[in-house]
Amino acid sequence: MAMITDRFSALLADFDLTALDRHASSVLAVDRALSIGYLNDGWFRFAAENGGEPAIAEHWGLGSSLWSAIPAPLQGYFANLFARAFALNPETELHPLLHHYECSSPERHRHCTLGIYSLKKGEGLLLVHSVRVERPWSSEERETVPGHGYTNQSGLTLQCSNCRRVRFDQDDRQWHYVPDWIRTSPPKTSHGLCPVCLDYYYPGSREP
Repeated sequence: MAMITDRFSALLADFDLTALDRHASSVLAVDRALSIGYLNDGWFRFAAENGGEPAIAEHWGLGSSLWSAIPAPLQGYFANLFARAFALNPETELHPLLHHYECSSPERHRHCTLGIYSLKKGEGLLLVHSVRVERPWSSEERETVPGHGYTNQSGLTLQCSNCRRVRFDQDDRQWHYVPDWIRTSPPKTSHGLCPVCLDYYYPGSREP
């Protein structure tokens, strides 16, 4: 089910497309506007295995914008990250830029790495999403009862856009995983950044 445009067939000419198509990780390529021009089989396989199909294929296929998949609170961080990647010289840089993140499901806890490779003349980026750590949720982690202590008096829930932890309403210093809310958020959910992700993505941004 791998998909590629004619332009990206040229931009990825130095890569073995058969190997990329069969790569176990999710691999995609974007141009400078972050328009998607290549998707490997792993992109669709991961989506299908985690309840993302057919929505992923319908909303993030060839020609769609990767920006629409990035939550608003994280777009500043990723704009900076992608700008750094576009500035890399693939002839002299031996390593891709790396971004570590969490991508858990209701059944499994995952830590992943995004490797960002600059393509010829900075005309595009190759993005490789790889799972580094994966394990089932422990019984203690799954004991959290959805809704209990995580909604305010108006029924609103605050969830981190990055790690998907949910703020404990009775103590705003605590953010917890609610496994049942990882795939589908509660009906009345507001998104922001938890304190850990805020410090990671925007160091020094807190008010003294």
